[in-house]
Amino acid sequence: MDHQQQNPPDPDDCEQQRIIKVSHAEGDVLYDLCINAWREDLGSGNKISNINVLPRPPRDDADTKYVHVRFVCERESQEYTCTGKFKYHDLYLIGIQNRKGDWFDLSESGVDFGTSTPLPVGITYGDLLTASEMSSLDITPKSGVAIRDAITFISKLDKDTNLNEKKQLIASSLLTLILVFCEAARFNSIKRHVREKWFAEGDCILGHEDLWMQSVVHNWKNMSLLLIEDDKNGGRTREDLNQKVVNYQIKVGRDNFLTSVEDVVREIGIIKQKKPKKRGKKTRHRVKSSRAGESSRVG
Repeated sequence: MDHQQQNPPDPDDCEQQRIIKVSHAEGDVLYDLCINAWREDLGSGNKISNINVLPRPPRDDADTKYVHVRFVCERESQEYTCTGKFKYHDLYLIGIQNRKGDWFDLSESGVDFGTSTPLPVGITYGDLLTASEMSSLDITPKSGVAIRDAITFISKLDKDTNLNEKKQLIASSLLTLILVFCEAARFNSIKRHVREKWFAEGDCILGHEDLWMQSVVHNWKNMSLLLIEDDKNGGRTREDLNQKVVNYQIKVGRDNFLTSVEDVVREIGIIKQKKPKKRGKKTRHRVKSSRAGESSRVG
C-alpha cells in the first residue's frame, strides 16, 4: 500500500486530494505506514499529546472543506480506481466516484455534487449495516483482499444499472473502506486489527464477547473533547478525567476497556474539534441522530 499526497495542504483550497494504492505483498506493513502518513497530512498543524488535530469545523456548513481520496488497486495487470469525498474536519464520507468519473452520493448528505446518483443505502452506520445484511461493524470484511474487492466493485459501479439490486454489495464495500481508512485513522485499535487481518482468508466469525468496534467508534467525540479539556487544564483533576473515561465504557478489544486519560492518548489516532457556535443565535437543546451512536454521518 502506497500513500501519495497529490497536492500539498492549502487551507484556502476547498478540495484536497490523496492517492492510496493498495497492494497485497507486504500490504500489512505498508498499510500501517500509510495510515500514519495520512494522519500527518490531515492534521491542522496543532497537536495534543503528540496527536494530530483535525481542522476546526466551520460555523456555517456552506464553508465545509473536503478531501478527496483516490483508492487504487491492480488485479491481473488491470488498474481499478474509485474516489471518496470526505469532510475535511471529521472524515465523514458523503460520496463516492467510479472510474468513469460518475459521482454517487449517500442519501440526505445535503451536499451539492452537481450531477450525482443517490445510493440506496442510507447514511448512518445502522443504515449501511441493514443494507449490507451484517449485524455488526466488527464482522465487516477488512482483509487486504476485501479492500481490493471493495475498490474493484465501486470502480465498476454503473449508474445506469438497478442499484437497489446491488445495495448489499454497495453497503458492504463502503463499510470496508470507511472502517479500514477513516476509523483506522481515528483509532489505533482498529488500525492494529486491520493490519492483523490483512492476510486473512474469508470473513472472521465473532462471538458476542468479541464485539467492540461500535463502542470505540461511538466515543470518538468524547475522547477528543476529553483530551482537549485535559490539554487546556479546564478545571477538572486528572482523577476526574480518568473517572470520566471509565464511565464511557470504551471497549477496544475483547475484555479490554479504557480506564484513564493515558489509555485514551494511546488509543486515539487523530483528534476531532468541536464545532463553534453560530454568531448571533441562541443555543437550543436538540436531539441529534446517530452515527453508530454519535453522529448522523458515516465515514
